[in-house]
Amino acid sequence: MREGRFAELVDQFVASACHDPAAEVRLRAQVATWRDNDAILQPFAQRSFLVKEVTANSQDLSALGTAGLAVLDAIAKGQPTPDSWRAQQLAIIDQVKKPKAQLLLIPAPAVQKLIEAAAAGGACSAPKP
Repeated sequence: MREGRFAELVDQFVASACHDPAAEVRLRAQVATWRDNDAILQPFAQRSFLVKEVTANSQDLSALGTAGLAVLDAIAKGQPTPDSWRAQQLAIIDQVKKPKAQLLLIPAPAVQKLIEAAAAGGACSAPKP
């Protein structure tokens, strides 16, 4: 999924007050792929200098996927997210946003939007009908 499409899907999901099951399924599939890809890449990094250069980005994308899944889980359970949890997730996003190997992880702002929408009083914090 292109980054622009992912951001559009996040916008659609948040605009629905996080009550769009089809969008949630697609978002969950994408962030799970990001989370899992690093484990697939690591054996190649041991054998290739070029792959080794992007391992930090791969690890960041995995962390971004983990954060995305965590926020989607919180939204699905209808649980308010404590300020401490929000701060911890946003710290991960801030770390991921720092360029490494001259690459930026463009989807980070979209995952940040989900985290902020799930925070107390956010667009996704209202109880599901």
